[in-house]
Amino acid sequence: MAAKTLLLDLDGTIWDSRPWFTATISRLGGVRESEIEAYLTKDANVIHLAKRYGTNKQQLASTVYEKEIPIVLYEGVPRVLRQLLDRSVTIALVTNLSRTIVTPVLEVTNLKNCFATIVTPRHGVRAKPRPDGISKALMEMDRSVTESTWYLGDRLTDAKAARAANVRFAWASYGYEQEEPPGTEVVLNHFSDALLL
Repeated sequence: MAAKTLLLDLDGTIWDSRPWFTATISRLGGVRESEIEAYLTKDANVIHLAKRYGTNKQQLASTVYEKEIPIVLYEGVPRVLRQLLDRSVTIALVTNLSRTIVTPVLEVTNLKNCFATIVTPRHGVRAKPRPDGISKALMEMDRSVTESTWYLGDRLTDAKAARAANVRFAWASYGYEQEEPPGTEVVLNHFSDALLL
């Protein structure tokens, strides 16, 4: 059964964010990129990492708009999202990143209008691996969980959130998680594989 509702993670799934955070925090904090990269490889929280080096999420957001450090999407993302929308697939974004950063990223990449709703952690919506974001997105779109409801992400936390929300999980193996998370139903080698769901 073809996907009718597709919920997507952002970093490591749509956006290859690690190089951007590495370069941006390095520049703002005045430290070597290798130092930042080492923390990010160990799954450091980017907001906490930015604070550690004397910056904050508002400065990160401003840097997105400056466009000096490019936002690099995974290959084919805009085209695939358009094709999914042409197939009447309802698409939502559910991410653990702060909305302060998510909004400029989506605006700069012209992706914001692809999503029926965008859910980030806030009061009453706990971060993944809790299912709150997925449940909130489905509620805002007035969609129920069916066999054609999928969550696409790259991390173990994404898989756990999908399982807790009773949503099918497709693993973005091209992202940052090295091992296939338990509960994966489909392995995606490229973002364009989302068209096969």
